[in-house]
Parts: sequence; C-alpha cells; structure tokens
Amino acid sequence: MLAPEARYREYLNARLRDALLHVVPPTVLICLAFVPFNLYYRPRAVRWEMAAISMASALVAGLYGLALWRRPNSYVIEWGGPALVISLIGLTSINAATGGQASGAAYLGVIILVAGAILVRWPQMMAALASMLIGGAWVWYHSPQDQQWSEMAIAGAVAALSGLFCFHVRAKAFQTSFATGQSEVEARLRYERATEGSHSALWEYCPSNGALTLAPRWAAMLGYKPGQLPATLDAWISRVHPDDRAAVVEALEMRSEEALPTFSLEHRIQCADGAYRWFLVSGKSSPDSLGLMRLAGSFVDIDDRIQLETHLRHEALHDRLTGLANRRLLYDRLEQSLARARRNPGQTFAVVFFDLDGFKQVNDEWGHAAGDRVLTETAERLRENCRVEDTLARLGGDEFVVLVHDASSRSSSEGFAQRIRGKLAQPIEVSEGHSVRVGSSCGIAWSGDGFATGKEMLEAADAAMYEAKRTKRLRAGAAERDAAGPDASKSWPVETESGARGFDAGLVPRLPKN
Repeated sequence: MLAPEARYREYLNARLRDALLHVVPPTVLICLAFVPFNLYYRPRAVRWEMAAISMASALVAGLYGLALWRRPNSYVIEWGGPALVISLIGLTSINAATGGQASGAAYLGVIILVAGAILVRWPQMMAALASMLIGGAWVWYHSPQDQQWSEMAIAGAVAALSGLFCFHVRAKAFQTSFATGQSEVEARLRYERATEGSHSALWEYCPSNGALTLAPRWAAMLGYKPGQLPATLDAWISRVHPDDRAAVVEALEMRSEEALPTFSLEHRIQCADGAYRWFLVSGKSSPDSLGLMRLAGSFVDIDDRIQLETHLRHEALHDRLTGLANRRLLYDRLEQSLARARRNPGQTFAVVFFDLDGFKQVNDEWGHAAGDRVLTETAERLRENCRVEDTLARLGGDEFVVLVHDASSRSSSEGFAQRIRGKLAQPIEVSEGHSVRVGSSCGIAWSGDGFATGKEMLEAADAAMYEAKRTKRLRAGAAERDAAGPDASKSWPVETESGARGFDAGLVPRLPKN
C-alpha cells in the first residue's frame, strides 16, 4: 500500500495532468494570435523561421489536444506536457523578438504558471527551465537595439515570482482537497467493511421523487449478482412477503410525512432462489438542506436470528421426542379457550386425557428405543385423527392430552375419545417383525361443567382417567376370578366427583391358566 505522501503525489499528478487538455492548447493558440498581430504591424521583424516555429507550435497544440481526447494514455500525458511548454516558450520568444517589449516578459510569467501547474517532477521542470534560457538568449540576439531590457527583466522577475506563488497556493489547495477526500474515502471504506461484516446494507429514500438509493450489498444479500437486481423502491416492495407488504408501505408513508424517531421493522424478502429471508429495516426520517423529507437507514439480515428464536421457542413449548405441545403451552391454550368460552358460552370445548396401559412392560421387555417408538407412533396417530385446530400435548411419560375445540356436548366428546382409543389400540411395530399392543385409559372434562381455570379442568380430566384405570384393574381382577364373560372387553364409563367422565382401557382380560 502506498504511503500517504505517495498517494498524494499520484493524486496531484492525475489532477494537474488532467488540466492539460483544458489549459495548454488554448494558451498556445492565444499566444499564436499575437504573432500575426505583430507581423501585420512589424512585417520586417518576423522572419520565415519565426513563422515556421509559430505554425509548428500551433500544430503541436492541436495534435496534442486531439490525442488527449481520443487516446488519453499515460505516454501521451507524460511527454505531452514538456512539448507544449517548449512550444509556449517558442511562441513567447518570437513575440518578444518582434518588439513586444514588456509583454514578452509577461508571457514568460504565463509560461512559468503553466509549467508549474503541469510539470510537478523536477526533471521536467529543469527541461522547461533550459528551454526558457535558450528562448531568452534567442530573444536577446534578435531583439531591436532599443529594447528596454531593464523593464523586461523586472517584469519577468515579477511574473516568475507570481507564478511560483500561484503554484504554491494551488499545490496547498490540492493537498487540502486530497486530505479531505482521502479521509472521506477511508471513512467510507471502513464503514463498508463494517457493514459487510455485519450482514447489512445502507439505503436512502426520498419520498418527494420516489428515488431510492441502495448499497450494492443489498442485492448480494438476496443472492443476486451485480447488475441483476435494480436498486429501486419497486424492486424492494415487490419482493416483500405478501403478509408483510402492507406494514412496510405504511411505515414508509408515515415516516415520509414528518420527522420521527428511529424506526425498525422486521419483514421477509424473497431471495434469488425463491425462498424468503427475514430482514430488519431501520432508519430515521429527517429533512435535508432543501427542506425535503428523506429516510435513511440500513438493512440487516436477521434470518439466522429469527430461525434460532423460532427453534428455541418451539423447544420451550413442545415435547422434544414427539413434537407435541408441552404442559406450559397446553395451559396457555386452555386459558385462552376458557376466556373465549366465557365471552361466548356457546363455544364449549373438552379436555381428553389419555394414559397408555402396558407401556412399562414394553420398556422392560423391548428397551427404551421400543418405548420411544410407541410414544412417537401414538403422537402420529393423534395427529392423523384430530383436527388442525385441536391442541395435542404430551405431559411426560405416557400421558397425552387432546384439547378438543367446539365440543358441543359431553357425549360428543365421549364418542371422540372412544374412536381415538380404538386407533391407539392397533399394533405398533417396535422392531423388524415384532409388534406390540398397548391399550389406553382416558378421562374427559367438558367446559360446560363450569371450570374456573385451565389447571382445574386438566386435573379433573386426570382424576377421571385414573379412576377409569382403577376401575379397569378391579374389573380385570374379577374377570380372572370368574373367567372371561361376554362383557369382559367392554369400556365402562365412570364418573368422578367433579363430573368428569373416564373410560377404562378395554383390554381383553387374561384368562386363568388351567
């Protein structure tokens, strides 16, 4: 990397050489205009070689201007400056030799100014100085005897000092401009590096004319190559997710009317691959120097953060093994359902509490992997046989709960529970070629019975389930004593003190061995 002094030198060279096309050719042509003027008034003072030098200088200036315009390469810029300065020296010398008197010395000052502005390298400055000395000697040899050399010398010295002073001032001005420009460039580069590392892009929007300025990184963040995505307001809004579009447009319109504090809005934008990613757009609206309201801020890619938050939220509210709701989420849904039922008494619902029978034996005989298979299959069967709006939960172990919305009566809930028990009683394959059967006991609590809280309702369903399980064990023991009768596998409802209903597992009892 170049040092600051070297960068300044390169910057100064580029700026001063750029002035060649605008300054030197016109200066040569202006000096050339004085030659025919003196030729007209002093025809004997200008000989053929003077006219030839003048025409050659004009030709050099014209060709150099054309070369700069058509092919501004480094070779033309590097060697064109000395050639033009020497042409200026020749023209000025001719003008002085034709009797221009002090005006000739003034043109020497012009030469020094132009040379000092263009030739910032010492070798080229020395070449120009040598050309000036040769031109001055030639003028002295061809000047009339009555030439006022003292006046010319004084004017030349003043012009030289003026030129040196002007060049020094100009160099300082360029140096200050360069330092300011370099500070701005370095600050911009630092900010670009920082925004690139933070997955963000800058934007500015002018509501009065609809102009939107977006950093090129915005397109890259969406997966587009440079030039593929126009940096316009339509390109932004059209890619916003339909569910988020109204909020984005409203936010821009509100901030366009008056200056408000910093705002931020999370929304989804469609990427090049068709997928949506989450972005946070933030900024502030404020008037510019003309009083026009402008909005400026940044785009930040927050998709990874949103995905992580969603995952953590799901983990906090769902059972890891089955993916069903956990106790915390179930209580929240229960309270919401009770609140709706209080506002609208016709929106009754039911809580159906299932407990698997024989699950411990599966774990003991087949291992925990088989037990997990039973739990996941039970959860899948609940999903397949329940509605989307119903809430399915696993409370731990082998306990499952279904929050049945729009349960119009207790009897309809009982029919639902019996149907689910039949699905759960079907064989479950725990390993290749081996299946097991597990039964279930269930308890039902209906919101129409006037429960105060969701916890109270869940406890009532739990109590009904355990009562059904206890009744089933008593009945199974009686069946073993009396042998299997025609009603041995029937599901017997039992009612708890709270009014909740329970159903036993309905398993075929074991017959006594002969």
